Amino acid sequence: MVLLAPPNQGSEVADWFREQELGHLLGPAGMGLGTGETGVPASLPPPEYEVGIIAGNRSLNPIGSALIPGPDDGLVGVENTRIEDVPLIVVPRSHTFLMNDRFTTEAVIGFLRTGAFPPVPAPE
Repeated sequence: MVLLAPPNQGSEVADWFREQELGHLLGPAGMGLGTGETGVPASLPPPEYEVGIIAGNRSLNPIGSALIPGPDDGLVGVENTRIEDVPLIVVPRSHTFLMNDRFTTEAVIGFLRTGAFPPVPAPE
């Protein structure tokens, strides 16, 4: 399995929406994606199957990026996508467009075939 920009450690953006009492804009599923101990991500056990993660580090969301420490895709910080001992690659894409990227598609196919990600190409 390959996860694309997953909030495995939660998202500070979801935390902010909850703090501003704007959670209704995210809906119940989005509200569960906070970084706290009561968030859904904190309740999940480590995967018992082969998994890889692809995260993005380009943002089209300056407000979201201001809430997230370190590199992020505008909604999820790269560090918050991590699961211990799970392969991770970071590509220069935003959360919204990560799935439409040709390299992302090739990386998913490569991981599903071989259990490893190809090297990320150098920025153009």
